[in-house]
Amino acid sequence: MAQGGGRSRGRGAERRQAPRIEILGQLDGFLMTVDTPVRVLDVSAGGFGVQTAQELATGDIHECRFELRAGVAVILLARVQHCRPKKGPRASMRYLAGFQFLDASPEAEAGRAQLMERVAAILQQGK
Repeated sequence: MAQGGGRSRGRGAERRQAPRIEILGQLDGFLMTVDTPVRVLDVSAGGFGVQTAQELATGDIHECRFELRAGVAVILLARVQHCRPKKGPRASMRYLAGFQFLDASPEAEAGRAQLMERVAAILQQGK
């Protein structure tokens, strides 16, 4: 049974296993596989959302570098779950993409945990 493209953003949120934390500009992202910076919109223990100028193919796997303004950097492997066009300012095309973290190794788990802890601490300071 095929679903149309009119799916609401809320349904994706309902399917997520972990709640996403809105980043508010505290995290820089870079897709090393395609050598392009991305604007990280949100992050969770299971994945993250970005805005990018480059269209990404669903299912592709990328090495993603995250760098907190506090100087902590983490590189993690993730799969593109979806990529949708979004009209940007001055008619520029942008894409909203959702990723799922892949690597389940102890090192990757530790990297994700460190990333989430640092993001949560920075956001707490901003309150």
